[in-house]
Amino acid sequence: MVLSFVIPVVLVVTTALGFWASSYRQTRNAGVRAMCMALLLLDVGMLVGYLNVVGRTWHPVLAMLPLQLVQHVAVLGAAFYLKMFCLHLTAAPERVAAKARRRRVVLAVALVALTTFYLLGPWQAGLTEVHSAYGNQRWVAPYLAVYSAYFAWAMLDVLLMSRFARHIDRRHLRVGLRLLGAGSVGGLLYVVHRIGFGIVAAFGVPVEPDANGWSESTVLVTSAITLLMAGVLVPPLGARWEARRFHARLQPLWAELTSVAPELVYSPSHRRGDRLRIRVTEMRDILIGPLHAYLDPQVATNAGKQAARLGLPEPEARAVAEAATIAVALEAKRRDLPPITAMPVVIGEADDVAQLVLIADAFADSPIVADTVKEFRSQHDHAH
Repeated sequence: MVLSFVIPVVLVVTTALGFWASSYRQTRNAGVRAMCMALLLLDVGMLVGYLNVVGRTWHPVLAMLPLQLVQHVAVLGAAFYLKMFCLHLTAAPERVAAKARRRRVVLAVALVALTTFYLLGPWQAGLTEVHSAYGNQRWVAPYLAVYSAYFAWAMLDVLLMSRFARHIDRRHLRVGLRLLGAGSVGGLLYVVHRIGFGIVAAFGVPVEPDANGWSESTVLVTSAITLLMAGVLVPPLGARWEARRFHARLQPLWAELTSVAPELVYSPSHRRGDRLRIRVTEMRDILIGPLHAYLDPQVATNAGKQAARLGLPEPEARAVAEAATIAVALEAKRRDLPPITAMPVVIGEADDVAQLVLIADAFADSPIVADTVKEFRSQHDHAH
């Protein structure tokens, strides 16, 4: 039962850790780092817990190690870093440091108390597993109380922060945080369930280890882990799916841009890694390089006015105006015309890939863009 439960969870956690670690290598974002630490410590906790239950029969040395304490420390550390991830998502950047500092102090106090109670009680009593069935033994109840209280507080903290998910712009992060909040409810119910058995045992009511609410605990733990892991996996998987879609939608505009400046396309040896980031970088290099002097603000103004008359929303109207500007710039570049403006338009924001995708969509589909290019061609054909 233990093996069939632990191994799938470890595989899922390790897979999620790989996704988030890849994201951290690209972004160096503090919130992403916190999620990586949470998953790493959860992996450690699960594996050490497995060793504590099964591995003691492999070698006598394992039976002498405080594996249960290591497992619980790792789990509380994972809960702490999960809170840090949610904190980075939901708190104003200037308030994160102060909020994180208070949570670190509480974690330090909890770990010191946990270690102290373990050494005074379970360690001296030779208990290799510390759970509520042994709540009538010395220092076991305080040990479990500290562990349960911190874990419950962490889950409550995640639940409270998940209420602010609607304020998060990125859809997959928003869904992920809501799933984390739902999973934290399962974690809270699990703690309440375990505390109930601990109180019963502390008052001397016999609780058999094998009947220690195993079925209920398994349901609660499985539900909590399933929702928490869904919350962990949705953001990176959703981001990858979105990146693939964005990469495909940028293709028509990328092909046109690179046709006038093929020398700015990365060589195959440099195209490894984030394909979307590479494609966006190539496009921006061309827009601020060979095409820069052809990005006429008058073209953008005229196309923007036409889009506004059609009642397009501001982001789409802006995308149409910038797509028309790029289309005219490409036409001018292909005709080998001299620079057509001394004050070129700045296309999009440096980090706004979604806006660049809207520009690519407008470039491929907007009749305003097509009409603007036709008008430009007509003017220059007549001029010649």
